[in-house]
Amino acid sequence: MDLNEARNDGLCGCSGISWTIYVDNLKQKCIDATQIWKTAGKTRSGEINATHLRCKYQYKKAIKETAERASLECNKDNVGFWKAWRKRFCSHNIKLTGHLNGQLGDENIWHVFTEHFKSLYQPNTSDADLDFANKFETLLNTTVAGPNPFIDAATISDCISSLKYRKTPGHDGISNDYIIYGPPVLVVHLSLLFNASLRHGFVPSNYCFGVILPLLKNKHGDASKLDMYRGITLSCCLSKLFESVLSHVFEQWLTTGDLQYGFKKHSSCYHALITFKESVKYFVQKDSKVLCVSLDASKAFDKVLHHGLFVKLINKSVPVVFIRLLSNWYKRMKCSVLWNNVPGDFFAVNCGVCQGGVLSHILFSIYVDDLIDELRNSGGYGIYIGRLFVGCILYADDTVAIIQLLRSAVYAKCVC
Repeated sequence: MDLNEARNDGLCGCSGISWTIYVDNLKQKCIDATQIWKTAGKTRSGEINATHLRCKYQYKKAIKETAERASLECNKDNVGFWKAWRKRFCSHNIKLTGHLNGQLGDENIWHVFTEHFKSLYQPNTSDADLDFANKFETLLNTTVAGPNPFIDAATISDCISSLKYRKTPGHDGISNDYIIYGPPVLVVHLSLLFNASLRHGFVPSNYCFGVILPLLKNKHGDASKLDMYRGITLSCCLSKLFESVLSHVFEQWLTTGDLQYGFKKHSSCYHALITFKESVKYFVQKDSKVLCVSLDASKAFDKVLHHGLFVKLINKSVPVVFIRLLSNWYKRMKCSVLWNNVPGDFFAVNCGVCQGGVLSHILFSIYVDDLIDELRNSGGYGIYIGRLFVGCILYADDTVAIIQLLRSAVYAKCVC
């Protein structure tokens, strides 16, 4: 039976998810074939492997064709289709836990979450950020202001056109759809608001508030354990739009080194892997040994020192108007945990970049960018191909240092 027959038999339709009887059969066949394939030692040839691949292909093809049919028959509502799919197969049995780390009741649970996230957004070393704060104030008062770009309506319109539909709103209840379908005059008012914020170095209070939703990392895990949850932060959609506009206006100043491959246009993890592979291959072919130190910083985005970031922005000659605005924004950031529709108390966010913010990945890349310069200027640590330094490769918070001597590896680890 193909999907057309399934549809004619009433098993496929855009109302509800009745078509899953047909897909369920293919899914069960796929599970059975996979189990036999595993029992046979995951063979890569023969009839067992061919049956396994055929069932897997038929199952995936059925899902794709049903999604396309639902898209055509239901006004191209792909979101609705996959929402129904997840409800049917992914989250049908998930229920909020009634106890967490020995605490009972929603109020006690969000209190546990609040303390957890509150401690997460505290610097590991408070004195370090205090030193940066003093240095920041000194540099800010002695640095030339630089240009003060104007945010025009065209730039805002371009950023609005890139907004996604049906995204979850922030604590103010305003979603992207309100902006996308807003009248043309809205762009003019937003231009006045954004330029005033940039000129005075001040953002509305709503931009500084975030709502943290604790989500299970694994729906089959123990929901009563705190470490089984990760938090996602919902922010005001206007603040995200403002960040998008700022990223366009100040793009020429918010740059990073060539060895940072994360969060850049026309750059991906593939380019980082090619650089790593070819660099190592170059030395191996010349009968030289290379050592690699791989580092993955824990909670890297959440532990960025605010004043340390501002100092690095000043050192990169980013216009002062942008830095003053960011300083006002970050020093007023607060978050609250939402659990079972019960909001917790707001607490201060004393470190870290805004989760999900448009500028956040750019700011983090700038924050760690001086690792490249530190290793490049270290006096021989890290490999060179001719005069080209390739002694470290970064992709967001993942760092690989490539060196030739063991003592260099120890130094590179200390620097990072």
